[in-house]
Amino acid sequence: MIKNVLSDKGRMMTTIMGVVGCIALLVICFTLKMSMEESSVIQFDQYFLYQNRLVIDSSTGSAEDFEEVLEEEGISYTVVQDKVKNFRVDGGDWGIAHVVAASDSEELADYMVLEDIETKENVEVPENGVLISRRCAELNDLSAGSTIELMDTEGNAVELEVAGVIEHYLSYHLFVMSDSYYEEIMGEEPDSCVFLLKGDIDGLYEEVRGMDGLMSLRDNSEYVLDAASVNMVIAICLVLSAAMALLVILNQIVMHINKKSRELAVMRINGYTLRETRAYVYKDNIVLTVIGLILGSGVGVLLSYIVIRIFELEARRYVRTPNLRACLYSCAVGALFALIVNLIALRRVNKLKLTDVNGN
Repeated sequence: MIKNVLSDKGRMMTTIMGVVGCIALLVICFTLKMSMEESSVIQFDQYFLYQNRLVIDSSTGSAEDFEEVLEEEGISYTVVQDKVKNFRVDGGDWGIAHVVAASDSEELADYMVLEDIETKENVEVPENGVLISRRCAELNDLSAGSTIELMDTEGNAVELEVAGVIEHYLSYHLFVMSDSYYEEIMGEEPDSCVFLLKGDIDGLYEEVRGMDGLMSLRDNSEYVLDAASVNMVIAICLVLSAAMALLVILNQIVMHINKKSRELAVMRINGYTLRETRAYVYKDNIVLTVIGLILGSGVGVLLSYIVIRIFELEARRYVRTPNLRACLYSCAVGALFALIVNLIALRRVNKLKLTDVNGN
């Protein structure tokens, strides 16, 4: 087997690179799909610990009335401001961010985990300064100590200091600050009109739907990203991988069998069974395929990171870490393609003739 491989280094490299191309292509597609789908899952599993949001219009309803209902129903909650505001960096173009202001940092920690992207430790809402989401920091080259501008209700730009950068996987920029800091910089009291709810809320809508000020009662499904659009890309990559396996790997195996036809015919004359003769061919193919699967997974992981960063448009943030499941799925598909190709090619061994000994 070693002699077969080393005696034909061109076939060895071509076969390995063919497998690497197939696997890398599949790893990229599977990783992209899984990272898109898992982004919102990670957000609500690790960072946003509430299941539902109750939003009210404080100008027409009373937050205290809703609090009474929630307490009667035994539903855990905390109240925050979550307003969409315009922001910009150093006089640049205006963007949009969700500005969350909370009065009780310890209470908020039970509903929102704020993880620093550098230390990976949970941080509290700062008394002075604002925590911003990762994508906002990356796009605008911001870090702790930087300044940003927020538009107040009169259209004026007020300056905020960045206190830290936190992890955030949902497709919008997030600013988190204390009620006191918001009031200090914006010159107005925060409008705490969003209830973050934990636990079972069955029957809650019936209790609140007739109350003044109710705007919405929704679960987190509206933020769950649907990666169905990538399914067509995966299907195309499967077809391309299969075509690559047929055109490259199959061609190399057939050429190898043709080149070794005299040796294979001699083996048959000397009493080797058909199974043993085929094994002489496919054993080194198995080794080359395994090497290609491993290298292809590595190449695919590296390229997947680049592709994911390209797909992260605006505030979108996907999972960037290597995905083991994507590699396993890709290797399984690649191994299946290699098996099919080998079975097709090895049929030529069955048709070897004794005259092939003299023919060469």
